[in-house]
Amino acid sequence: MSSTKIETIKEGFPHPVIPKHLGTPTYDVIAAVHMKMKANAASVVSALGGGSHGLLGLTVSPNTYQTITGAQFQRPQNPGALPTIPAGSTGPQISEIVRQHRETLRVWREYISTEQALKQTLLAAFEDVYFKGLCNRHVGYQNASFLQMIQHLYTNYGIITPTDLDDNDIRMREPYDASKPIEELFDQIEDAVEYADAANAPYNDTQIVSRAYLLVYKTGLYNEACRDWRKRTLADQTWNNFKTDFTAAHRDLMIQRAVQPNPFQEANATLAEFQARTDEIIDQMTNSTVDTTAISTLTNQNENLTTQLANATTDLSSMKSMVETLCKQVEELQSSRSNNRPRANRNKNNKSYCWTHGRTCNNGHTSQTCRNRAGGHQDTATLENQIGGSTRYCSDL
Repeated sequence: MSSTKIETIKEGFPHPVIPKHLGTPTYDVIAAVHMKMKANAASVVSALGGGSHGLLGLTVSPNTYQTITGAQFQRPQNPGALPTIPAGSTGPQISEIVRQHRETLRVWREYISTEQALKQTLLAAFEDVYFKGLCNRHVGYQNASFLQMIQHLYTNYGIITPTDLDDNDIRMREPYDASKPIEELFDQIEDAVEYADAANAPYNDTQIVSRAYLLVYKTGLYNEACRDWRKRTLADQTWNNFKTDFTAAHRDLMIQRAVQPNPFQEANATLAEFQARTDEIIDQMTNSTVDTTAISTLTNQNENLTTQLANATTDLSSMKSMVETLCKQVEELQSSRSNNRPRANRNKNNKSYCWTHGRTCNNGHTSQTCRNRAGGHQDTATLENQIGGSTRYCSDL
């Protein structure tokens, strides 16, 4: 293949140069390089393998390619330098044969040049010693495909143990949070598939689709989409179709959430009103002689309500009932405060006065009739002539 053609292809890669890794490669390093190489291969426009994923088929196994794309990727064959023209072919037939041969040859050469570009980029990303097992002393890596080279790294240096595979399976089955984009579920499944592929322990199509189906089914939000999926024939229950169907289902779910009122907005509004009212009451209580323990209790109840509202997912009715109960407690507490607070607004016509206790209520005692006198008590003190006595409740005269 022309070195110029190979260099041209490399220049079009999104990752034409990958920094060289020194030392023994690990799985994470190999996987990171592999991911970039897949992007490089997919960037080359090609009608092979369905025509939607470039030459991605050069960098993943046939099983993985079919799982991801829903199509088969077949390596093109060398059609030879010259077309084969059957005897007796007419002029138009010969022209068509020549045209088809020219196109087939172009596709094959582009395929070979792209693989050479990928191999050169991969070799530059690691030290040569880690590929020696594939190198022929006469032709180098000419007879080794890119897929064989990357698998060689996984098998010999990116070692995956049975425990690792078990952990990978657990990650694959982690519950899906339906509030997040459906693409996160797709990535979760495909990450597990590629990890198992690297260990030469691939999942089959049935395992992949069934595990993804169970994850969306268990959310309880895709019942209609799951029913439609079950109606598909087994041949149509492919991973590619799964992604198409449940992407649409997720979009419908987002639309429903956008147009339906949020039940918690009302609860939050109620909470805000309750908190404002409570704060006002507490401010009023601050300068009075009310029981501080009751205020603390009210505050704690308010905090508990906030926590319950934040964590609630379904029981809005009981939450409202709790708010109403707390409001009633506040009203009762305010009423109790009003009843227990000493009455500062005395009857202005009341003239009862005690030197020790100040102005007293109607029918109250006087300085002369006081039974609990302070030191120096003056029996003759009156409201008009207090003789230096208490001025309590005398300021509103």
